[in-house]
Amino acid sequence: MSLITLILGITFVESVATAVISAMGLVFDIPTVQGTRHLDQEGQQKEVDKLHDFLVNAYSNFIFVGAIIGAILGGIFAAMVVWGALKKRQNFLLPWLIFEVMVIIGTAVCVIICVVLISASVASAIFVLIIGLLELGVMVYFWLVVFSYYQQLRDRKRMEINTPAEMKTRLTSHM
Repeated sequence: MSLITLILGITFVESVATAVISAMGLVFDIPTVQGTRHLDQEGQQKEVDKLHDFLVNAYSNFIFVGAIIGAILGGIFAAMVVWGALKKRQNFLLPWLIFEVMVIIGTAVCVIICVVLISASVASAIFVLIIGLLELGVMVYFWLVVFSYYQQLRDRKRMEINTPAEMKTRLTSHM
């Protein structure tokens, strides 16, 4: 997911910066806010271009750092899932389940943004939608697999707590 976020972020950072400057222009007068009202039109445009370049640089760095942090956290939580599955410890699965819900929501938002705002034609919008839905489907499937295993471990632990002592030896001897 972080690789997709990084690629999409770097690819569309120019259009995002342009959209932000356009939105800023709707809310307030940019030359007045920048203090460049005294400059001619060309000088004001140069200052807006400097702002655009600053935003592109800032967004690129923000997206890169966010993708790196997301990749590190995802790797740590994935290792915890493997460890929890091997040791049959349900608490090691929970951080990944929570993190993955956030990743799924973020992916859904990215797909919607790409389809609605960024796609140039209907064909590219449909292509992006199909790829995004396939990705979301795979992510939800794996989340459900881990969640069902989490429930199995939770139910097994509850059963062990609530069974009488003589039943515990019978239950554990067959496992």
